[in-house]
Amino acid sequence: MKITLGSRELEIISGSIIRSMDTAASEWSCVIPEVDQAVDQELYNLIKPRSFAPATGSIDGTKLCTGNKYITSATVTNNGSGVMLQGFSKTFRLSVSNPRQQREFLQSSLKDISLAFSRPFGLVVKSDNSIANEMNEKFEDEKIGALEIVYAFLQDLARQRGILMSDDVFGNIKYLKANIQQKTVGSIIEGEDGLVPMAQDFKATFDDTQIKQNYYSINNSKWSRLLSNPVGVSKNTSIKIPSFKAIQLDSLIEGAGQKAVDFARNYDLATSMQMPFEVEGHYAPNGELWKENTFVSVVSPSLFVPDGFTFLIRQIEYKEDSDGGKRTILSFIPPSLYAGGNIEEPW
Repeated sequence: MKITLGSRELEIISGSIIRSMDTAASEWSCVIPEVDQAVDQELYNLIKPRSFAPATGSIDGTKLCTGNKYITSATVTNNGSGVMLQGFSKTFRLSVSNPRQQREFLQSSLKDISLAFSRPFGLVVKSDNSIANEMNEKFEDEKIGALEIVYAFLQDLARQRGILMSDDVFGNIKYLKANIQQKTVGSIIEGEDGLVPMAQDFKATFDDTQIKQNYYSINNSKWSRLLSNPVGVSKNTSIKIPSFKAIQLDSLIEGAGQKAVDFARNYDLATSMQMPFEVEGHYAPNGELWKENTFVSVVSPSLFVPDGFTFLIRQIEYKEDSDGGKRTILSFIPPSLYAGGNIEEPW
């Protein structure tokens, strides 16, 4: 694992890099030895508070994160002293920033609105070719208040279009869908030593308080009556207890309401699952670096999939320990939750 601040590669005692296909920013953290200002003034200036030093994170030459250092923690114990550093990709700025004043976007696409917010931060807007229609469809009237968070506003618009908002390895805004046209990168079998040995301990949580039985859309467009089906309704048939969630949108696009509620239902299901699955090393059985938005087959009685199931990797955390050990924590969900259509779960 390699973390750089400015042009300096850090001497890492331990570290981690996290990438996700559905969060505002990638992040990295590491622990380094204490830096003597008298010996290395350059490095001291890079790691000190308020430096906001440009930072990158990579593994074996593959760049994974581009942004800045934001957090410095100095530690002094009986065992010695050190410095913990943490940073985020450039899109992190969107998750902590307001628009400065209320803004209104009339007949604007997700691409148009994203460009309006990205330019002040020096960001580029990227998207997969497969979602060109979703990026260019016009919203009738969208407003953001002066105290709202920019990322939350853009993320909500993306969800209305049934797509995800993340970042690329260069720290730019990235819109995407689940990559369902691919093969699995390999298999993980609990209790067996194979190409990908599992760690000994892990914890999986299925939080059913986060999901609802019924989802419905409210179309605020004054012309929505012109649509043949202005609203959408979606139901989780596996949820036995009545509960409801409303999704608001302004749209004159046929089917937009249904797309929005289907995505909201699936997104809530995805976020209700916490399945951090730890494996040894940083590479998948196919010989490539573990990556988000890829498929892996898992056989695990502990996850209630004794017969196996193919999951979508939602998030990756690469870790390197002080003893040189390398591990990867995979967080995954059933692919149908981000692929659209009917929900297919193994439980």
